[in-house]
Amino acid sequence: MFQFVETICIQDGQPKLLKYHQARLNWTWDNHFNGSPFVIDEILLQHIMPKQGRYKCRFLYNASEFRVQIEPYVVKPVFTLKLVEGKDMSYSYKSLSRTLLTELYSSKGKNDDIIIVNSKGELTDSYFANLAFYDGEGWYTPNTYLLKGVKRSFLIDRGILKEIKILKSNLQNFSKVSLINALLNLGELEIDIESIYN
Repeated sequence: MFQFVETICIQDGQPKLLKYHQARLNWTWDNHFNGSPFVIDEILLQHIMPKQGRYKCRFLYNASEFRVQIEPYVVKPVFTLKLVEGKDMSYSYKSLSRTLLTELYSSKGKNDDIIIVNSKGELTDSYFANLAFYDGEGWYTPNTYLLKGVKRSFLIDRGILKEIKILKSNLQNFSKVSLINALLNLGELEIDIESIYN
């Protein structure tokens, strides 16, 4: 049974952000397993990558084995988000066990996704993505994230995204939010702040 996963974007035959995926895998490995971690790019070289389009590559692993699954990726539209109380839940590792996240997601009602709010009123992540908020001048991401996303880390390293504390009570300081993850680029899936509901 696999415990963890790295979800990697394959764009026109090229795996993206492998340095960030490997760093997160290494960190997960150091905190759960012994020995040397798997090296993702060496493993992916043994697989035939689709030459055109965007694909989702799931690298599933545990301490002794891995599996690579590749499938076409289609962006699912998100028009509305619901704020849900996650109290002080933790999702520090990209684990295949997402029971609490799924329970929170089931409370979205007629909305398309959720924004998880911790016990201090601070915003964290959505069900499947990190968050990037736009205030008319720049992009900002909560420093109270649940999962250290690879696209989030990449954008911070590039100076495109800045980490700050973002509270439920100051959402109106922003005009829109973009959902970002390994497969979703900044600005690709945007929701107006007015479309975030309690």
